Amino acid sequence: QYIVYLLANNRSQAENSSYYESLKKKGHEVLFCYDSYDDLTMMNLGVFDGKQIQSAESVTMALSQNPSDDSANFDIDTTSENYQKVDDMASWATNEMAGEIEGVEVAKNLDKQPAMITSWNLSMARYMIRAQRANMQTSNADESQDDVIGEMKKMLKPKLMINPTHPLVIVAAKEVDQNPEKSKKVLNHLLNWSMASAGLIDDTKALLDHTNELLLEIIPEQQEKKSEAPKTEQVS
Repeated sequence: QYIVYLLANNRSQAENSSYYESLKKKGHEVLFCYDSYDDLTMMNLGVFDGKQIQSAESVTMALSQNPSDDSANFDIDTTSENYQKVDDMASWATNEMAGEIEGVEVAKNLDKQPAMITSWNLSMARYMIRAQRANMQTSNADESQDDVIGEMKKMLKPKLMINPTHPLVIVAAKEVDQNPEKSKKVLNHLLNWSMASAGLIDDTKALLDHTNELLLEIIPEQQEKKSEAPKTEQVS
């Protein structure tokens, strides 16, 4: 028995968290925490009423590494063509993104959310990022948010877990052979989005800028496909 807590900005964000999906499916009660100091408090407290305190991220990672316990998994058709394409993309992306993350895996414990990252001690990582950010503000250090996150990726070596039923993941998987760069951009977006969801990125402008770049690449192609579609003549 243990106490699971999830750090989020508000209740709505917590209820829509990638980590909460699988814990809710398993039937775990989760303590929602909204203050950044709650993270540090829970880490230092460690045990309450004889029960170990663990972050939602750590529990989710442990569940994903336990093949004998599928109570947190959703029903996914692993024989479908889309699943096979996503699985192939995960293997490809693990090599392509080897410098940034430990690997990319297909998740069975995601339902509505497209992705999440898993790594031991994300709570400590959040604390270190806050400390680094405070140090940058007091010292006026000329270091961008991207630099800080880049260093954190190298230290954490997170694993990117992707939802094989999510439309964005499926589109990326279908583009791997013809347009691998686009697939990689989608995966990088999902990585940054997942890190933001885990509280490791709070620079929303940088995240939105990356999203806009991805949209600018996708939208023209969709418009071009529409313009190339054969026109049908109406017969009176």
